[in-house]
Amino acid sequence: MSTKMPEWVLSYKDKGLEIKSNNNNYYLYKRSTVYNKETGMAKKISGEYLGKITQDGLAPPKKRATEPGIKPEHKPTLLEYGSSKYLRDISTDIASLLKTHFQDFWQMIYVVAILRTIHKIPFKRLQDHYARSYLSEIYPGLDASGKSMTKFLNMLGNSRGQISSFMKACFNGNRYMLFDGTTIASFSDGMDCSHVGLNKNGSFDPQFGLLYAFSYGDNPAPAYYRVIPGNIKDTTAFKLTVEEMGIRDTVVVADKAFGISKNFAALHSMKLKYVVPLKRNSTKYDRQVLKSGNKADFGGSFLFNNRPVWYHEKPGRQPGNGGIRIITYLDSELQYREERDYMRRIEQKSKGYSHSGLLKKQYEFGVLILQCNIDGSEREVYEVYKQRAAIEQSFDCLKNVLDQDCSYMHDDISLEGWCFLNHLSLLLCYRIYSALKNAKLIKKYSVNDVLDMFSASHKILINNQWVDNEISSKTIILMNSLGFI
Repeated sequence: MSTKMPEWVLSYKDKGLEIKSNNNNYYLYKRSTVYNKETGMAKKISGEYLGKITQDGLAPPKKRATEPGIKPEHKPTLLEYGSSKYLRDISTDIASLLKTHFQDFWQMIYVVAILRTIHKIPFKRLQDHYARSYLSEIYPGLDASGKSMTKFLNMLGNSRGQISSFMKACFNGNRYMLFDGTTIASFSDGMDCSHVGLNKNGSFDPQFGLLYAFSYGDNPAPAYYRVIPGNIKDTTAFKLTVEEMGIRDTVVVADKAFGISKNFAALHSMKLKYVVPLKRNSTKYDRQVLKSGNKADFGGSFLFNNRPVWYHEKPGRQPGNGGIRIITYLDSELQYREERDYMRRIEQKSKGYSHSGLLKKQYEFGVLILQCNIDGSEREVYEVYKQRAAIEQSFDCLKNVLDQDCSYMHDDISLEGWCFLNHLSLLLCYRIYSALKNAKLIKKYSVNDVLDMFSASHKILINNQWVDNEISSKTIILMNSLGFI
């Protein structure tokens, strides 16, 4: 009989297990043997039912109707369907990679990530939302109760090796990688990575750092993260992060704070390509071109987002040899806005602003200086750097769209699990954002708009059958526009 079973079924065949079939359905049981004194032979005994074998994995026995807080007679007859189905449709590759790297509990990771993306809920409320989602029919028997979630987060947090392998598989093949960091407040005792420090908002809350790498391209997305102690600078942790990622043939794009000598030395020692901005008071670039006021002294110009940008490259680097390049860019519109803002502050008598300061800074307004060691035109280098806007968008999504601007995890291990689930939610949000962008709907709808509207699509239990409910024509139009039918 086993020879007629598909390979995906036979993969579950192992010592102590038994596969039973019925009408082309396959079920997995525990199996044991006992010695029969009368016959002198071992007798096979079927044991605990472990679940139904499907091509998507092992579906555990349905327990949802008897889980804490849900009595059989109170089993929901209305389940959320639209948003969870759409997220599953746009993340089949993510599900496949989770299955590869987290074989034992990938379904739990996937379901929790989807639920937290839709509802932005604390872990203690996951069980209720799981029970009222059609995910409980697709992935039955998951225990999302508070006690189980504590164990789950620790198990996930202890799987940093698998988390790292998963993330590497996601960004494999991308040539450009953008780096930046942020801080997240932590309000729990007993965490080694949490330290009191001044964050970008000017507060001194206990915090930990999150160093992120982003893939570059038409649809940039979060690629890799590391949790770092709140008292460690992003730049200090950069080298170890790059080593953990194992990137070699890539271009690192960082922010202005990264542009210091020891970081450039680290990039060179690792033989990495890079594009990094310098501070405007740097002595590395030539101000004479800016001071001349003659655009003929620049090397050329181009339009970026319909704005004129002039550039000048410092001579001395031989093309194609991977040497250091210093390129100065002047954004005329930005120059006007920055000069106007400075003069307003003078009139408002703001501290630190003066006419002499205006004259001193006049050649810095609207200026961007990039140090790099990549080939390509000045315009191509500029466009690579400008992709960093995706980073700020990602941190905004993490803290505002997903409401993950602070953590209440009680230890560093569960924090790692929390961060990975947030990473998955970020990936899902970026998929929605890309879909809206490709459909030219980004100005009309937000990521949360899509999730809220699609959540109006439910499955209703009628005559023991799940059927779709009625939804508005506006929602149907948006679904069709995003290819979700």
